[in-house]
Amino acid sequence: MAKTEVFLRAQLVEEQQLLKDQLTQLPTQEGRSLGYGNHMADDATAAFEQARELALRQNLERTLRQVEHALRRFEKGTYG
Repeated sequence: MAKTEVFLRAQLVEEQQLLKDQLTQLPTQEGRSLGYGNHMADDATAAFEQARELALRQNLERTLRQVEHALRRFEKGTYG
């Protein structure tokens, strides 16, 4: 494996771990329900936060899949 490929693979492994760490730090949506607050504005804020967290989680998961796909291509020798 060329020096550049070793560097790129190491970068991907580092990115993979970073993404996994970020996913574990995101709050989960389990047990949270909307629409039971005392005020409509509070419910709207909760809904916004829930949608934002879901979008962040989906983006991190998508990026992690792409990184893992690239790592599999390194192992197969088809990267690049």
